[in-house]
Amino acid sequence: MAKPIVLHLVHGTWGRGLGRHIREGLDNFPMTRMIGSWLRLGEQQDTLWHEQNSDFQKGVAKAMVGLLSDKEVEITFRSFSWSGSNSFHARQKAAKQFRGYLLDALTTEPEADHFVVAHSHGGNVAVAAVIEGFDVGVGRLAGIITLATPFLSLGVEEHSTLKMLTYAMLPVWIALVAGALVITLLFSGYTYLLCWLTSMAVGLYGSIFLCPRLARENSTDSNRFLLSVTYLLLIVCWAGVYWGGFHGAKGWVAVSHSADSIFGVWERLSPWFLGNLVGLLSLLFLLVARAAGVHDKKHNHLVLADSVMDIGVLLLTVVVGVFSFEAARSTNQILSWYVVFLIFLPFVSLFAAVSLEKYFPLIFKRGEAIWRLDFLSRDLHCLPCPLIAFRLPGDEAALAIGAAQVMRAVPSFFSRVVSRIAEIEHVPRGIVAAIVALAITVFLSGVVAVQASGIGSGWLFWLIGGVISLGGIGLLLFAVAMMLATGLVAVSLISFLFLALAVGPGVLRWMPAIRVDCEPLPRCRNVNACRLSIPWEAMVEYKDKGMRHGLYELHSVQEVVAGEVAKMCR
Repeated sequence: MAKPIVLHLVHGTWGRGLGRHIREGLDNFPMTRMIGSWLRLGEQQDTLWHEQNSDFQKGVAKAMVGLLSDKEVEITFRSFSWSGSNSFHARQKAAKQFRGYLLDALTTEPEADHFVVAHSHGGNVAVAAVIEGFDVGVGRLAGIITLATPFLSLGVEEHSTLKMLTYAMLPVWIALVAGALVITLLFSGYTYLLCWLTSMAVGLYGSIFLCPRLARENSTDSNRFLLSVTYLLLIVCWAGVYWGGFHGAKGWVAVSHSADSIFGVWERLSPWFLGNLVGLLSLLFLLVARAAGVHDKKHNHLVLADSVMDIGVLLLTVVVGVFSFEAARSTNQILSWYVVFLIFLPFVSLFAAVSLEKYFPLIFKRGEAIWRLDFLSRDLHCLPCPLIAFRLPGDEAALAIGAAQVMRAVPSFFSRVVSRIAEIEHVPRGIVAAIVALAITVFLSGVVAVQASGIGSGWLFWLIGGVISLGGIGLLLFAVAMMLATGLVAVSLISFLFLALAVGPGVLRWMPAIRVDCEPLPRCRNVNACRLSIPWEAMVEYKDKGMRHGLYELHSVQEVVAGEVAKMCR
């Protein structure tokens, strides 16, 4: 009788094809269904690696038949499909579903050797499914093989008071910046930009979060009224993004050529074309957001919603950042005060937080909610079977691992520098003498400058000149320190964005209270059961194809997977 071998294939993020995921989201909203039909998303999609009769399945089966030629085996491939959404909640939900799926398979076919082959974040789904007392029962889970998986480990920054305070005060910061931005745009003449930003932010929130939440609740008169008001608000936002985008983009284009020339005619028309382009693209984005916010019958958060949310937050952040940068270069007094407010934002936020603590204590209880997240890794776990993690240099797991390392290293370096400075008790006399000598030199240079300029003479003018000179050096040093701090913060924010792209946008909601570690192997007690393997024979094929994602398409990787499965068969 042939020995049955079952390989359960688990795809990663967007593993069912990005076009198919996006099409599913667009089909949920009639106004955007035509977009998916026109683009024919997901209709002409090749057979995916985890689907029946794929090249991966054929390659692994062919290699296994050759390796197990002395045995009579029956090889079966089965695919576990999950939402593929790039979020922690989606992976956690998929892990619970895969746990039940795997237990049923082990119980139904106890005589077979069962293997799990998972790609990318599918490896996190598989590992999360078999920890926490997974009982294989009468079946045999022979092994887990992962391809380019960045194993996630999330915990709470328990020992960082500064990070937890930053996380608690984040709503205060956002509210203060939003208020200051609205006042600045309103009184400095940027009404079109204010209309566009407000309509885009409210439209995104209403489309992706508010409308689906109201639609899932019980159908009551008050609920139907709120849903109608929300739909009306969305229509206003659609009109607002088009109106603000059209007039705002139209005002950015200046006509500089003669009105009678060809260039002059085009430049009179180009603002109209540019305004319509920006307005229509903004309107299209909110329509897609409305489609993304619709949930299916199982309340799965669609991949399109994650993508739209990522793009929307990034777009709003870039627009506000560019405006703030231009405000710093402007001579407008209102814009200058806005920049000064941003510089002193930490101090203003601290004062506002202390004032609001009495009235809004929930703001400072956000840290307690962190502990209720069910995907936090609090302890080491035991794996019920061996795990082999295949990696190649430059694969998709490298993005998540590298971003996590940068995100941990930069703030840690800044914290170490600050703590070292705070720990200094006695400053060496040489440094004190050098500082005093430098201060005296700067003071005297100010005195000489006042004397040489002929502004006045006498000790009062000399004193004023010296103090101004010292103040200028102090401001220069303060500016340098602020530039260094801003650079460190910018590097951290960029690493946050890369990490959000790699592991899911949810990581941005809990930063910096959440500690994210992306590692080549999962954290487990039976560390001998885990092994990292780099199939160097695949490097030539890897470089020739220029691939950085689908390791499963490499023939040499298929042969190595088959070899590991053959070794672990009993």
